[in-house]
Amino acid sequence: MFITGKGHPNITAKHATTIAFTRDKEVSLRGDCFVAVACDWEVEDDFLEKLRKANRVTITIECANQTETIVGKGHPELTLGDKDLVIRKSDWVDPRTLMIGADKSAKDLNKELVQCLKESVPVTIKIEV
Repeated sequence: MFITGKGHPNITAKHATTIAFTRDKEVSLRGDCFVAVACDWEVEDDFLEKLRKANRVTITIECANQTETIVGKGHPELTLGDKDLVIRKSDWVDPRTLMIGADKSAKDLNKELVQCLKESVPVTIKIEV
């Protein structure tokens, strides 16, 4: 599955336990987990079923020539039914949850990528199960 979006000047990537993508076109400085705005995604039923059963999920964030990979797992209760998708280090699941047990949060992303995400440039997120 692919998500396309763009960066935003208010991206700070300082959250200690999550990373998030939003369909909204704007984020405030308080939204320190967001790393991409104006995101677009389609979730096919077969992908969602695979994601729910996945013991390993790999998400790659690409911005210009910067790339970061996050590894975690799925959960049987994932719905991906919200305007935001959240990668969580914890095992918490709500309608926004994309992945749990992640090995990184927003504050763990490399600084060059975060700097790129502050620009209004295209961002691509690849989700593999």
